[in-house]
Amino acid sequence: EGRLSGMRRAVAPIPGAAQGADAVAFSWPSGRSYTGEEMVDVVCPGAREIVDGLLAGMLSLGARPSLPGEFTRRAYLSGRISPLEVIGLASLWGRGSEDGRAGGALGDLGTRLAESLERSAELIEAAVEFPDEIDEHRLHLEECLEQALQRARLFREGSEKAEGPVRVFLAGPVNSGKSTLFNRLAGAERAVVSDEAGTTRDGASCITLIGGRRVELFDTPGFRDGETGGADAEALRISLGMIGTGDVVVWMSPGSGEEPGRGLAEAAGRIVRVASRCDEVGGEWLPVSSVTGEGIDELGKAIAGAGPGGLLTTIAGSIEARIDEASRALSARELALAAESVAEALRELNCCMDRGEGVGIAVERALGRMCVGK
Repeated sequence: EGRLSGMRRAVAPIPGAAQGADAVAFSWPSGRSYTGEEMVDVVCPGAREIVDGLLAGMLSLGARPSLPGEFTRRAYLSGRISPLEVIGLASLWGRGSEDGRAGGALGDLGTRLAESLERSAELIEAAVEFPDEIDEHRLHLEECLEQALQRARLFREGSEKAEGPVRVFLAGPVNSGKSTLFNRLAGAERAVVSDEAGTTRDGASCITLIGGRRVELFDTPGFRDGETGGADAEALRISLGMIGTGDVVVWMSPGSGEEPGRGLAEAAGRIVRVASRCDEVGGEWLPVSSVTGEGIDELGKAIAGAGPGGLLTTIAGSIEARIDEASRALSARELALAAESVAEALRELNCCMDRGEGVGIAVERALGRMCVGK
């Protein structure tokens, strides 16, 4: 650190390469690079043997390969980019053009929403300070809150596209009805259904709408008491290894007889407990029957509302709900409640636009989707 005093350029021949195959190095002093750290960019011909040779030489001198999204993580930790910019960048990696454009616009959507919320807070304060002019302030405030609500809706929709669907895993003991429920929620026969235990090994998956929310749905092998080996146990281990803190698990147990294990409860972001096959046996949890359709709508609502805290889509939905609360409070002339709802919406939005703790899961998911390097 401190060795690079300015932007410099150096040219050198590449050892072992044909004559004229030069590498060019550009130095970035502290504060000038993408991450804000001192950095050197090396540019060379793209022939695989040349690239591999240069990399091998650098690794032999103590360098190491970068991790996925590492440079963006460094830029984020140094405060050079916001959580919204991280998520927007990730949406450009391996996504369609529509999702990419939505991610890139997140920062602008957040800025416009913040302007509406700040203006609403000012108008509420004016209405409290000058009660004689409350009707005039109330009219402007209604218009401002309506604008904020429209912008919050756009922010939530952009967040959903940029962040991608919430991942939902159907899990539970063998023969608890996971594959049947998977096919019902997917709207097609995607998973093999059988009374024979162990039918599901390579779990099916699909993207579908559940409760109005876009989700990526996974079927998983059944849990067996005491089984630690064999193909079924290995398939289950692989499925469980996919579950992370940004995911939802629908735990299915006929009669609510078996709780999810400690490891699963610690790995998942949220768990929705379901008393499956309720047409055959009751239970204390949410009763669901994939055969009769009982509880399917309620399960859809539970899944749609079970997004783990720390996801941008969840926070954006909360912001939209708080602005709606403020509008209803204003209609009831409850200015204190309206002010509190607007302030909370602004706090949550600032958390997304700055380095707030509440959006950590969203940032980690985004970084995990990125390519190696930037």
